[in-house]
Amino acid sequence: MQELSELIESAQREFAEANAAAALEDAKARYLGKTGSLTMLMKELGRLAPEERRARGQEINRAKLSMHDAKRSLKKRSLPNSPRSPLT
Repeated sequence: MQELSELIESAQREFAEANAAAALEDAKARYLGKTGSLTMLMKELGRLAPEERRARGQEINRAKLSMHDAKRSLKKRSLPNSPRSPLT
């Protein structure tokens, strides 16, 4: 579980440090994209025993929701090159 906590903290930090919409999307891809860190953990679930798989899957899903929530809340702020940005 500590690994997931560190991953969440790292993602939230990168999301918060994003200074443009493109940077926020790049950070999202590193964690939630097709080859992102969290996606790779999800792909490894098949190797676990059924009882472990369920518990680990729930942990990963909570981490995923936490990352999506963090990204969503930060996306609401105005970033350069963002459709909501007053600069465009």
